[in-house]
Amino acid sequence: MTSIKKVDQHPPTAQFLWGLLCSLSSIDQERNNVSLFNIVEEIGIPQEIFKQEGKKVIPFVFEIVMLLRRIVSSTVDDREITTDIEVALVDPEEKELKKIIAPVKFQKGIQRNRLRIRFNTLDITVPGNYGFRISVKNSEGFLKHVGTIPLEVKPRPFK
Repeated sequence: MTSIKKVDQHPPTAQFLWGLLCSLSSIDQERNNVSLFNIVEEIGIPQEIFKQEGKKVIPFVFEIVMLLRRIVSSTVDDREITTDIEVALVDPEEKELKKIIAPVKFQKGIQRNRLRIRFNTLDITVPGNYGFRISVKNSEGFLKHVGTIPLEVKPRPFK
């Protein structure tokens, strides 16, 4: 007998507009603008590190900065809403290396929200294209994949 997989049809509570990796960000409280410094698209790792088998944790200070927007416009429903964002680091072989969950609160009447998550290390396995997969909880509590922030990990000769 074949089982039927239930597919959740509820949209996430927030829309992922964009996300970037950078070494530092700053929010201007007066103008409510964000400045991103040293946007990271790729990182060079000494090739000797890849000779070790399995997962390696390397020192690397960076931030993930995201802009989210509520799905239901604040002109229709301006209540404060809280949801969870899951960020999962996936290696080039689709293996999940790390996962964190961060709460996000949309204040009453506010349509957009920025989220900054700081890291001091990076988990790696092999050279290649990594992704920070972003998922948002929907009204039923299920996570919905809404976007991916890429990072290319390249081996570089040891100096």
